[in-house]
Amino acid sequence: MVPGYRDALSQPGTLQFRPAERYSKSVAHRACEEEEILMYVVVSKWETLPGKEDQFREAGRKARNAMRGTPGVESVQSLVTEDGAALAIIGYKDRSTYDKIVNDPNGPFAKTAQELQIEQFGRWAWSERGEPVAD
Repeated sequence: MVPGYRDALSQPGTLQFRPAERYSKSVAHRACEEEEILMYVVVSKWETLPGKEDQFREAGRKARNAMRGTPGVESVQSLVTEDGAALAIIGYKDRSTYDKIVNDPNGPFAKTAQELQIEQFGRWAWSERGEPVAD
């Protein structure tokens, strides 16, 4: 999780951030000012296959829990968009860690996706990847 923030979903399609109790905003800002990369963030859109909404939501919940237990994964968030798709927002320790977890055909993500048969219930649409910007 980005130091100093935790997420709260108030309604589908809306993601809000609030300061966490044990960190202050200055911690996150100071880290950026010192040019420390906090994490490598990936936002992926998944579209639910018609008639598979319940199975997709359950597989997604299990996949998020599996990712939370994966070394090198710093944060896992999700939201349902206004059009009913799902966004997965995952922070990794760094780009190298992301590649090992997601791009390795025998890595944790591939194993989880296969075990949960997630592509039977949803279709990956796109992903955007990047690092935090120091303001």
